[in-house]
Amino acid sequence: MQLRKLFYQAGRAAAGLLVVVFAMTGAAKLADQIVTWLTFAVWQPFTIADALRFWGIPVPQAPQLLGLAQLTDAVLSWPGIPAYLVLAGACLFMFARIDRELGRLSRKSAGAHPQRPFDVIAGTSAVRRTTEVARK
Repeated sequence: MQLRKLFYQAGRAAAGLLVVVFAMTGAAKLADQIVTWLTFAVWQPFTIADALRFWGIPVPQAPQLLGLAQLTDAVLSWPGIPAYLVLAGACLFMFARIDRELGRLSRKSAGAHPQRPFDVIAGTSAVRRTTEVARK
């Protein structure tokens, strides 16, 4: 159980760092493009291929089979800043899921009862708990 908890903690830290890296890189590149545009009145396109080159990742070469090369070229020509933000959002989602599971593991190891799921109808669980407490 302890090894699983350490794995989740490491995953949460990695996901959190990736959120910061992708969000800050996207924001910095957007700021760079805005300053360039305001200074020179020229908008420099920044594609996913440019983002891969920025990180030192070679652009993938797809085989000509079934149009995969055209598909790869099309995806690599998409704007890079929204791609950074999508990656940051995906890492934030992973962070939240890992944090939720880590909290569940912590409650389980502490011997606390698992949280009761809310009833389908909104507000009925709170009303039911209040009524149960009032009866006692």
